[in-house]
Amino acid sequence: MKKMVLLSLIAALAAAPAFAEISLGAWGRGMFSPLMLFGDENDGAGNTVNDTGFVGAGAGVTWMESFATEIDISGGNDFVGFGIGIDVAGGWADFGLNAFGAHIWVQPLGSDLLRLTAGRYRDDTLRGRQGHLNNGFEYFVLPDTIDLAYGEADAIFHRFNQRGAFFPDAPVQGFMLSSRPIEELFLGFSVTAPLRGMDDRGWGWSPYYAGWVFRTSQIGLGFDIAGIGSVRAQFLGGFMNIDATAEESDSAWAHLMYIAGGEDGLDDLSVAALSPRIEFAFAYTGMEGLLIDFGFKFHLPSTVDFGDGLEMVYREGIFLALGASFEQEAFRVRARLELDAGRGDDFTVGGQTSEWRDGLGLGLRLVPAFNLGFGWAGLDLGVQFRGESSEDGTGLEDNILRLGFGGFFEMDLGGSGIFKTGLTYTLPTSIGGEAVGSGVLSIPVLMEFWF
Repeated sequence: MKKMVLLSLIAALAAAPAFAEISLGAWGRGMFSPLMLFGDENDGAGNTVNDTGFVGAGAGVTWMESFATEIDISGGNDFVGFGIGIDVAGGWADFGLNAFGAHIWVQPLGSDLLRLTAGRYRDDTLRGRQGHLNNGFEYFVLPDTIDLAYGEADAIFHRFNQRGAFFPDAPVQGFMLSSRPIEELFLGFSVTAPLRGMDDRGWGWSPYYAGWVFRTSQIGLGFDIAGIGSVRAQFLGGFMNIDATAEESDSAWAHLMYIAGGEDGLDDLSVAALSPRIEFAFAYTGMEGLLIDFGFKFHLPSTVDFGDGLEMVYREGIFLALGASFEQEAFRVRARLELDAGRGDDFTVGGQTSEWRDGLGLGLRLVPAFNLGFGWAGLDLGVQFRGESSEDGTGLEDNILRLGFGGFFEMDLGGSGIFKTGLTYTLPTSIGGEAVGSGVLSIPVLMEFWF
């Protein structure tokens, strides 16, 4: 029986077409503002510092200072394929950091019943359905400044890709196994596992310890429900119990020290961000023009034992995200809600434990728009709130409130892009009811294309 299966597989491979279908795609986004008016600074005590305002201008994109464009090349047949992504930002080219990456996939059975992918890749089959509400224009209205844990569609449900935070000094690559046993069901398992080349032992390949690699793997599934939507669940591995006194080279603490560049670097590295987490999501698509996608993330705490009665428990808590959109011919509205709770640390020394907690984090954005026939005109509104932090139940820092609003006009560019401009105003940050910093009036101009 095994011989027959093997012969059938060889025959199928021999019968496969010798050519592959190749496709070329491109995407890019950039923004600039010819005028940004920064008001005088507020000192948080009810006073305005005169002559601190200024007029600014500049260009960039919604997540960094440089315009970004991608060129994606992909191809394949029923058995094998590839993807190459070239990302260019500000004149610097990166072969695949933000694009498909350089990867190869094979389907030994000639179908997506089993697919093996290796290299630098991303798989958005299960990813959140609601990303940017307004193509990034909303970040002129209100930048993300209260440290909500996630952004874009990953806030709802994280895509399959390499988890570079665990292996920052190596090429971010790995391998993924995926399967679609029936049309409605998708299964995926992704591992970040770079090979670093020569090391001081003279090995041709220098892999990471398997304990590090598989501890940080990602496994998930999704199921489509006809006429209703889809449900998704996944587990992203990490570190829960870390013995900082352990000397074995494959200990979790050794890996964290490698990432941070030593204990001094831990101030810039959230150990809790590397903790395992469970994610669930449900998307409703049963009504034409309506999308509702809800995601929930639960982080497991990470405990670090430093020895001599000193212990830290890092908590990332829970995170909820809701994205929704509704569109008809003359009207559309998009909304996004993000909330985190339970973040903080427990510090134990000499049998005494102190608990430090972040306040509740909340972000809300709303973007209604009307079709004028020759373009869309709309509003962009944003609110961010971070509650008072505390230590052992006693308040430490005041709550933070940020508000922004704007109006925009959007024009379609032949179905392959958009042009958008408008006027936005971000109010000074309110900390404990007192204004801090300055208000900013901007004229954003956004350009985006896709082919």
